[in-house]
Amino acid sequence: MNESCESRHIACHHCDFISRVPELEPDHVALCPICDGLLAESQHKDQHEYVLPMAISALILLALSFPFNFISFSRQGLVQSIKLLDATEMMLQYGQPFLAALINLTIILLPASIMVFILLQQLRIIALLPSSAHIFFTKALFRAKDWSMPEIFLAGVLVSLVKIVSLAEVSIGMSFWSYTGFVLCFIFTLIKLDKTALWDDVSHHGKFTQSYTSMRAIDVDLAVCSQCDILTHQDQCPRCNSRVVVRDPLNLQKTIALTITAALLYIPANLYPIMTTVFLSNSEPSTIIGGVVLLWHHGSYPVALVIFVASVMLPIAKLSVLVLLSWVVKKRPDFSRRSFTVAYEITEFLGKWSMVDVFVVAILVALIHLGGIMEVIPGPGAFFSQRW
Repeated sequence: MNESCESRHIACHHCDFISRVPELEPDHVALCPICDGLLAESQHKDQHEYVLPMAISALILLALSFPFNFISFSRQGLVQSIKLLDATEMMLQYGQPFLAALINLTIILLPASIMVFILLQQLRIIALLPSSAHIFFTKALFRAKDWSMPEIFLAGVLVSLVKIVSLAEVSIGMSFWSYTGFVLCFIFTLIKLDKTALWDDVSHHGKFTQSYTSMRAIDVDLAVCSQCDILTHQDQCPRCNSRVVVRDPLNLQKTIALTITAALLYIPANLYPIMTTVFLSNSEPSTIIGGVVLLWHHGSYPVALVIFVASVMLPIAKLSVLVLLSWVVKKRPDFSRRSFTVAYEITEFLGKWSMVDVFVVAILVALIHLGGIMEVIPGPGAFFSQRW
């Protein structure tokens, strides 16, 4: 029997408890018996039949998103049309190179790189590369996945449309529909992607002659590789060559320091205007909260709630959960592991959605640019929002 089809030792990423997980039936998952954390999930054996065409479709649709108009905005006889890349160009003109680079990376370059790698992997081309290159691209795929935000950008575009539809006439271009199709194919491809199978293409999971089940990995001097998830006694992962540590002794201190820094940056991000609307030489600065209040007064209740939750409540909730989890790790009181595992997983899943307001500003700055009549300028609040 192939080793990849046999049971394997898996340590829970949340509580470090080791379980021996057998080969799973299609559509089944394995959960940690201690904290209910996800250990492994099965995929259909014919998943490549879905992943390959979806990856190809995603790349084609992304390519079609560039040559056509994305959105058009007209007011008092003046028309402004933007393409997908115009938002980053306008950010550069207003002295926001970091934000311009961030937008390009998160909505185009990284998602496209992921699809290209998956395409090469499904066609078995990547397996022809030297082992070191195969490992490099596999590690890069999962690192890029964490920073890819095309779905959040699309949500920001929809929020922007609701904001400006009351100001002028808005037209949706072919590029918008192409990018929407790309986002749907991108999400579906990642849902069907099997991380374990990708790493097994590099090399199969190592077997242990001794049973380590029903105990924590740290208690038997084992550590989980942060890149490919295998258990090992070594300081360097035998499969992906990544550095492996049982515990980072300064991990808690780093988390607390970054949480405090984020909390400090959150204050000016909300106090300073995130953008300024100029209409006939009259400037109207708008903070995040001010924008929510304005949308509410205009009757755009769903959009106001989305912005309020994503840009105000969600950051506060994430900071609160991080503080609570840091305290739990430090004090180790009696607590429900399952409850805190769920809180951590939700926080991790929703983390990127705080970028919605940054993408909204980018779209409005690029789109509302009608000479001396009306334009939107990014404010200092956007600078702090992208960094907190």
